[in-house]
Amino acid sequence: MSYPLIKVDCKKHNVEFISTPKIIRKDLDMNESFLKIDGREITQIQYIKLEKGLNCTTLIVRINPHYLNKSDWGRELLKESR
Repeated sequence: MSYPLIKVDCKKHNVEFISTPKIIRKDLDMNESFLKIDGREITQIQYIKLEKGLNCTTLIVRINPHYLNKSDWGRELLKESR
C-alpha cells in the first residue's frame, strides 16, 4: 500500500538529512531515520525526492499518515500538503 504524497515547503520547514538512505525504493526500512523536518526525526517513509523550484526546494515524500496524525505538528503538515 502506498502512502499519500506529502509536499513540504523548505521555506516554511527546516528539512535536514541525517544520512542518505542506501536505496530509495518502495520497501525502505520503515524504522530507518534519515530525515528530520523541523527537528523531528521522521520514520515510516516509503519514497522521497527533492524538487527545485524558482525560489526554494520542495521535499516530496510518502510518510505514513497514521504516523503523522499522532501529533498536532504532523496533522498540520498533512493539512498544508493538501
